[in-house]
Amino acid sequence: VTIIAGTRTPVNFTVQVDGGTWLTVKPSSGTSPGILIVRVDQTGLAVSSFTARIRIVVVGNAGQSPIDVPVSLTVASAAPQLQVAPGYLRFAARIQAPANLEQVLAVGNSTGGGGVGFNISIVQHSPWIFVTPGIGQTAPNSPVLVRVEVNTQGLAVGSYHDVIRISSFAGNVDVPVSVFVSDRGAIIGLNVVGARFPDREGNGRSIPKTVKVLDLGDSGSTVNWTADLLSGFEWLRLGASRGTAAPASPGNLSLSPNANAAVFQAGGRYALIRISDPEALNSPQYLVAVLDIEPATSPAAPDPSPAGLFFTTAAPTAQSVTVYTSSTAAVALQVAAVTTDGANWLTANVTTATASTLTPGGVAVSVNPAGLSPGTYTGGVNIAMGSVLRTVNVTFVVAAAGSLTTSRVRPQASGSCTPSRLALTQSGLAGNFAVPAGWPAALIVQLTDDCGSPVIDGAAVASFSNGDPPLSLIGDHQTGAYSATWQPAVVVPQMTVTIRATSPTLQTVTAQFVGTIDQNAATAPTLAPNGALHIFFDSPTAALLGGGLAPGNVAQVYGTGLAAAPASPASAPLPTQLNGTFMLVGGFEAPLFYISDQLVDVQIPFELTPNRQYAAIVSNNGALTLPETIDAVPIQPGMAVYAAGGVIAQHAADYSLVNAASPAKPGEGLIIYLAGMGATIPSVKSGDPTPLALVPATEKSTVTVDLQNASISYAGLTPTGVGLYQINFTVPGNARTGSLPLVVT
Repeated sequence: VTIIAGTRTPVNFTVQVDGGTWLTVKPSSGTSPGILIVRVDQTGLAVSSFTARIRIVVVGNAGQSPIDVPVSLTVASAAPQLQVAPGYLRFAARIQAPANLEQVLAVGNSTGGGGVGFNISIVQHSPWIFVTPGIGQTAPNSPVLVRVEVNTQGLAVGSYHDVIRISSFAGNVDVPVSVFVSDRGAIIGLNVVGARFPDREGNGRSIPKTVKVLDLGDSGSTVNWTADLLSGFEWLRLGASRGTAAPASPGNLSLSPNANAAVFQAGGRYALIRISDPEALNSPQYLVAVLDIEPATSPAAPDPSPAGLFFTTAAPTAQSVTVYTSSTAAVALQVAAVTTDGANWLTANVTTATASTLTPGGVAVSVNPAGLSPGTYTGGVNIAMGSVLRTVNVTFVVAAAGSLTTSRVRPQASGSCTPSRLALTQSGLAGNFAVPAGWPAALIVQLTDDCGSPVIDGAAVASFSNGDPPLSLIGDHQTGAYSATWQPAVVVPQMTVTIRATSPTLQTVTAQFVGTIDQNAATAPTLAPNGALHIFFDSPTAALLGGGLAPGNVAQVYGTGLAAAPASPASAPLPTQLNGTFMLVGGFEAPLFYISDQLVDVQIPFELTPNRQYAAIVSNNGALTLPETIDAVPIQPGMAVYAAGGVIAQHAADYSLVNAASPAKPGEGLIIYLAGMGATIPSVKSGDPTPLALVPATEKSTVTVDLQNASISYAGLTPTGVGLYQINFTVPGNARTGSLPLVVT
């Protein structure tokens, strides 16, 4: 509930709750502009409907009537249902740099009712994966955080996969886990892969955004990065075209709209930035920027930067917040500081100010530890512009005198301060945010302990009350910053983002902030997470267990808004652009078999180097998906099969199909078809049809029929096909009658 005074003079208010012990509202009093957080707890309530009232009373103004907000709660009967978030986990590690990498799963009951007992198993018993706890019990409205740790010691370069199975009487959930071990060298990382610039038609935009360029490679490596603007020249400028990054010192890439941002009509405009280093193992990486132009009639909105502040008693100096907006005329601001505990330790230096496109507003935020016991305190600075309010999140760690630690490894006791719990500051999105569906939003949190030290061995997961799939936030392993790029999909007038964080030795922490997902006038294309699948695999789980995609692999890529209309080329060689749609995988455009709104069939370029990770992105007439990561592996064989599971095979003598009416015979030659068998001699250019001459696969194959070795006469690309392989083999002479197991290795 947002409270904004109708005048520039702040008003004080109190809050009363009538008729509902199941209802809590915080704070109980405050100064405008303010936000009331309303929560309900259905524990112990019968199946029924309940009503209550929130009454807001203005203090010192007898002429204004109280404002009443009715609240209703419906409690329905529903069986418990196990819920696990996120639905998949991806880890990245380096060879010869053994590491214990950690992420977190939230295990709960999606119906919100009573607790659910569960136990956890590793389906393929991989020795590199550890889960804590292995058994547990969820509580009402409170999921259990499960730590998933992988140890890469002894793993060779490549892709590894398994499945975590969470079992309960309320259902079972499988969570695929993938680990990619990279070779030695520099690896480009970005803290976010998307950036949005809100704008109003005719008013322009001045706010810059900084994206951190990381080196996720060896400790002695350096990323010498170059940033190239591939599209969006008409509205975006780069603050620098090159720079360096080392594991301990990220680089900064500044983005800002240019003067042309004020001349475009309402709508969205995209820009694609390529960040590359020829010596990096995963070059290039991609960054998508969106200029979000609202109609001139829409209200000006405050856009505070940074969106979160972190203070400690060792560094209590006032911090500045710059309030940007998109308005050629100065717009009045209202400012108020509020604390979760109601104490007065947080202040802002102004209660009113102005801001415009060319002259942003400024607020100095201060903390005062006087009278506070050691611990972690939270609050916010509310900034209102007309009817639009945003909140700068504030975290204040009060440590025992002289005890601040500076360790960047697992928290250790220092002086009289022994860390016991995590502290979390959300700095990517302002509270009470508003983001159009489909466009990027940065989730960035800072994890520290309650002595004020950065925590780099933690894990964090974000979940969304609008039904969007949860996201794991990935740490930078240096500063305690964890980040992810969220592409909201479900439009809701109000929602809650919940971020839960854990660490091996500290109590967990949960933070929540509210906002809105607006309808987007434009259709923003999306790639489904882990949605690039082997053409002969039928599910994301199968693709993850299979181990990535090989160069030359035919792949089915799922998403939304990927093409204006279904289309396919008339003949080979395959085009890399079709009716305005193209797909980048690494530095190459992928040949296209078929395009549609939700599916694109492509050939993964033969030119990619195996055992590396590549960024993939789809463009639909200039509209861009956010990049997804593809694991490139040397081989990923998959057989063409019928829906029921039988292998599609031909009699070599006449190419007729093997079936119940025309079964294979002992000693007979058969042909089966595959994708993903990797490199060939000679090589064939991506998208080109295979010549009539034999093109055998580099990796040797074996075939067993009913556990007996079959003689292979050819294993390689199929003549005239694109990305299609075949194996010609002879059925063992003593093969039994019936449906027999066939295995290709």
